[in-house]
Amino acid sequence: MSSDLSIERQQMIVDFLQESREFIVATQDVLKSFAKKNYQAKETDLRSIQQTTHAIKLGARFLELKQLAIVAEAADLLVDRLRTGKEEASNARLKLFYRAFTFFTDAFDTIAASGDDQPLEGAAETLRSALNAAITLNEELPAELPAEAAINDNFNPFNTPELVEKFVGEGDELLQNAELGLLRWETAPEDEENLGALFRDIHSFKGNSGFLGFSDLEKLSHQMEAVLEIAKSGRDLSEFKAANILLGYLDIMRAALADIARQGSGHVADLEVHLMTLLDLLERIDADTPNAAPLRLATTGATDTEQSSTIKRQDIRVDLSKLDQLINLIGELVIAENMLVHSPELAGLELEQFHRASRQMNKIVRDLQEVAMTIRMVPISGLFRRLLRLVHDLSVKSGKKVDLSLTGEDTEVDKTVAELMTDPLVHLIRNALDHGIESPAERKDSGKPDKGTLQLSARHEEGEIWIVLEDDGRGLNREKILARAAAKGLLNKSAEEMSDREVWNMIFLPGFSTAEQVTDISGRGVGMDVVKKNIEKIKGKVELTSTPHQGTRFTLRIPLTLGIIDGMLLRVGSAKCIIPTLAINQAFRPTPAMITVTPDGLELVRVRERFYPVVRLHQILANTPQFTELSDGILLTLEHQGTTIALFVDELLGQQQTVIKGLSEHFENARWVTGCTILGDGEVCLILDVGHLVDTHGYVKIAQPTLTA
Repeated sequence: MSSDLSIERQQMIVDFLQESREFIVATQDVLKSFAKKNYQAKETDLRSIQQTTHAIKLGARFLELKQLAIVAEAADLLVDRLRTGKEEASNARLKLFYRAFTFFTDAFDTIAASGDDQPLEGAAETLRSALNAAITLNEELPAELPAEAAINDNFNPFNTPELVEKFVGEGDELLQNAELGLLRWETAPEDEENLGALFRDIHSFKGNSGFLGFSDLEKLSHQMEAVLEIAKSGRDLSEFKAANILLGYLDIMRAALADIARQGSGHVADLEVHLMTLLDLLERIDADTPNAAPLRLATTGATDTEQSSTIKRQDIRVDLSKLDQLINLIGELVIAENMLVHSPELAGLELEQFHRASRQMNKIVRDLQEVAMTIRMVPISGLFRRLLRLVHDLSVKSGKKVDLSLTGEDTEVDKTVAELMTDPLVHLIRNALDHGIESPAERKDSGKPDKGTLQLSARHEEGEIWIVLEDDGRGLNREKILARAAAKGLLNKSAEEMSDREVWNMIFLPGFSTAEQVTDISGRGVGMDVVKKNIEKIKGKVELTSTPHQGTRFTLRIPLTLGIIDGMLLRVGSAKCIIPTLAINQAFRPTPAMITVTPDGLELVRVRERFYPVVRLHQILANTPQFTELSDGILLTLEHQGTTIALFVDELLGQQQTVIKGLSEHFENARWVTGCTILGDGEVCLILDVGHLVDTHGYVKIAQPTLTA
């Protein structure tokens, strides 16, 4: 954003853009329904659209964003006439809102970059003309619509309980901040920073009230804002007792907010009198007559409103850095507990009271861990639903028909993970629309429905969060990928020696693309590389499967972010390692009869009439084990995505809570390690990555012998 803007205006624009983008996201489902042929627009749909156009219009007017304002005003007038039955909600009119909302999104980007929307003047005028042309008024529309042209005083938008609850919580916080700001203003009117923050609090409250249709609160806060705007210009209003007057109206607003919290309408009694009082204050300020008696001072009386204005808050805002600190402290608490309980000095001592207390402490620590895990978690639905608009726009741009279905929207992920997942999913969807889904004609020729399908799902699996994107398109072309890789000199072995998995994974290489030409959807060869790198930043993995002419499936495996797991401590020679207990199916000491060695030297173990490859951990660690005979040590069967291996170790040392610590860059090539932890005696211990172990050693073609009795 331009540095020429004042810090205060920059902050107001940032707040406005953030709120407006959230409003746009809330209408995605409605806009998608407008695309259907002969769709009968519902009253609630039109109300949802008007919530957004009305809020953007008010904010754009206030911030003097002229191009955004004229489009929002025209869109707001059109949707109001559709909602009130003055115009027919035809498909042609409904589809105009796609253009308007696309313009809004583009305008937000322009404003964020420069602080102004003037570069969009031509596009704004064209769209305003199209919106106005869809309105059959007898009189000609003015270039600048009057302030209340599209506002219905009785407008009551369709608000969800969750939206209202959020409004009440944020509103209560804004009014509390404003109260402190007014008290500060009364004693230190020269404090410009405090006055600016106070103005922003009242402005944000006004915008939120207008968005949800609580017009009484919106009008009252608007007049208060006008008083504060004069003070911000440098005018001393202490003689007018302005701070004291606004404190009284703050109590009235708090009482109305409490009414909304009790599912009321937020009506303000004697609203017109209050507005006239504030108008009178503004006129006295303008005339510089501080001693004239105001029409009426806002008085509530603590005994009358103390109960009605009390809001029971169900939430609290906490900075993410504080949550990170809390989680780190919990991790340190787990380490300290392990060091205490497993102290070598306690070995062999009979300490019944100590062990009873340690068990209680362990329970408390586990409960604290579980609570901490949920604090940063948010439903993934917000991320998923933002992608509906992306699919719609790309399908229109590419001329392909695509339906996006969402599953597992209530799956909770860490807030930071949800933000980092946006870019990878956008790239994958762009790739699927450009390369995967065929054109309607091509799909018909291959016996498919003309409309393609994208399935996006999320679920918890194997102690991870799996996000799966699957299409029913043409699938990956092995020969085309190999040809492009050969042309770029990326093949390090013959094509015949490469498995499908190795070929598919080549699309993640930097600069790799099979597109014949670059489009504005994809084709530059950077998207898939971004996907892999972003997922690896959060210690995740991307898995890809594809079937020619049937489709492609991407599985994003994201570890749960709180780095505390239940782990099994094991020993191989002098080395100790930890494996997540969720990955272990069973542990046993095999008998010689259970072991089979194939002619090429592959060791197999038979478990419940199935044969699994044996992986010797000491060979991976390159150390000397205590046992070399399988029947002398322990085998752990580890399963990952339907594939099982048997890991050979010397000894199991017990189960314990494990705090995952990151590894330094020196261990980047140790793919079989996911992190490390600190044991009770202070020793550093590696945590094994079961997924990589199974992926590397489990894909062995084993002919399952026919067993005879």
